[in-house]
Amino acid sequence: MAGNFLVGVLISPVRVRRLRENEVSRSLSLLLAASKVVGTALIFFSIDGIDLRKRKIEGWSLHGDTWVRRVSPYPQAIYLRSSYSSRTRKLLADFFLQLERQGTVFINYPLRMDKWEMYKCLAAQPGLRQYVPPTWPIRTLDDIASLLELHHVLYLKACLSGRGKLVMRVEKINTGEYYFTRYDGGLKTGKLHWGALRQEIRAFFDQSKVIAQKEIDLIQVGGCNVDFRAELYRDGSELPKLIGIPVRIGLPGSPITTHSSSMSLEDFCAQYSLVEYKEFRERAEEFLTKTYVALEDCFGESGELGIDFGLDTQGRLWFIEGNSHSAKVSLYNSYSDEVLIKLYQGLLAYAAKHKLSPPK
Repeated sequence: MAGNFLVGVLISPVRVRRLRENEVSRSLSLLLAASKVVGTALIFFSIDGIDLRKRKIEGWSLHGDTWVRRVSPYPQAIYLRSSYSSRTRKLLADFFLQLERQGTVFINYPLRMDKWEMYKCLAAQPGLRQYVPPTWPIRTLDDIASLLELHHVLYLKACLSGRGKLVMRVEKINTGEYYFTRYDGGLKTGKLHWGALRQEIRAFFDQSKVIAQKEIDLIQVGGCNVDFRAELYRDGSELPKLIGIPVRIGLPGSPITTHSSSMSLEDFCAQYSLVEYKEFRERAEEFLTKTYVALEDCFGESGELGIDFGLDTQGRLWFIEGNSHSAKVSLYNSYSDEVLIKLYQGLLAYAAKHKLSPPK
């Protein structure tokens, strides 16, 4: 089907060095297995291998059992599997613009999705606004104090962040002080008066644009919050498909579940009696599919999307956030290699079909 269709996989410089030493991670080995089934060629490269002037990339491809250095024109599709920093943002922006102009297929979004824009997008949809928790943009730090007068617990989140970074839970307590928790290389907590909390918030978020969100009363296991990370993808079919729903059980006292234990929804339902598998998956899949399509209407089509969502103690589903660059850590920890290969086969098939028959 795909012929000599070339997919460029953007990874970190560290992972490129490991490839040269024949150290292949599980994720890349499964992506390679999927490419053999679909018939696409892969070239793995880092930002160091981009030549904007010549419009070429230098990377590594597997030929037989040997990794071979390869210099190639820009690929027909690109899959981003590495985060990027402010230092590399300008180079990548220029690179993505060149790719866009030549018609390269982006398997996933080239840029992170803004959380405030996501909430506005979904809240504007009559069938989805019921899943969006009350959320406010923070223009000044005094906005936070005013909101805490009405809602005694808030989650503060940077609009452009992922993997549990730049999230803080703040609770106003009876003494007039504020209790905060955040995760930054470990759980950090404190009880502060407003002036000191202002300084803590300013230092933690720096210049990031921030939103505040009312706390969701999530279901718990052993006093620890539980949420869900759904992984959806396109394979060229009309609607996105749900490959799996890992369940994440947070650490005690942690405001996030990113650094947590995880298991498949199937195993979770077998181990705990909090939800019934068939009914919950069907309800979640309907909500997730509508959410995926709605976000595409706002941000453009994408081959994959990770969606964090929660279930509260009253049985209501809640949207938490979308992830344009999902590392799939929970999926890898919860599902078999066969499931992951199926996902990657779908993504590569989506890229090839998209290129051969682009949407009108």
